[in-house]
Amino acid sequence: KASNGWLDRFRARYNIKFRAISGESAAVDPDAVDDWKSRLSSMLKDYNPGDVYNGDETGLFFKLMPDKSFVLDNNDCKGGKRSKERYTVLLYANWAGTDKLKPVVIGKAAKPRCFKTMNMTKLPVTWFSNRTAWMNSSIFSTWLHEFDTMIGKQQRKIVLFLDNAHVHPPDIKLDNITLKFFPSNTTALIQPMDQGVIRIFKAYYRRQLVQHIITNSNHAYSADDVVITALDAVCWIDFAWRSITESTLRNTFKAAGFEIPVVLSEPTSRK
Repeated sequence: KASNGWLDRFRARYNIKFRAISGESAAVDPDAVDDWKSRLSSMLKDYNPGDVYNGDETGLFFKLMPDKSFVLDNNDCKGGKRSKERYTVLLYANWAGTDKLKPVVIGKAAKPRCFKTMNMTKLPVTWFSNRTAWMNSSIFSTWLHEFDTMIGKQQRKIVLFLDNAHVHPPDIKLDNITLKFFPSNTTALIQPMDQGVIRIFKAYYRRQLVQHIITNSNHAYSADDVVITALDAVCWIDFAWRSITESTLRNTFKAAGFEIPVVLSEPTSRK
């Protein structure tokens, strides 16, 4: 059995370092990324930044506290349960940062108890449900057709960039939206929403969650005892999404390689 000292010397001798793998970026295909970037300007040439959209789904463990928690009422820090309750959240916005669509939230309950007396259309999110709380092609198609109708009423034509997940059917017939799909194993570098938007959104959400726990901790033995409803989560999702600024969205599109094409003027003739 090798000792820790031997292992440390072995690692130092061969310059071996242990690092965390950062999500999908570990599996990115660099050739596909380069090819995509070489073609991107031609895809954008007919659109202004206000008509270029990107979005993605993300799983949100809406009751999950940070790994390090607070001790309430001078009690010992008890080993709380890691909440596994999850929603799927869709976040879509345009390159200009001027249009953030109402978040789509997918839960397991068609109408959670806290929504019982509410008009669901008045929620700050669009609510869908299925037994897994995951996105599926049926929900996505329904939402996309509603988005297409809205764009048509505005008399606009837009382009929507998506990952090629199986829940995003490429053959959906739309009148006002052109779909463009990122190649496989590239979105970690070339999808705008993956350049920080989703991470910042979750940070804002988590801040609201922690503030709620602190505010309601007087009568709770631990953070697990503080009630968090679906309505709480929906309101925090809305707040977190509204907190994303126009400049943040523009910068993430830029980081993903979206640049306004430079139009070269014709040289003036010399007299």
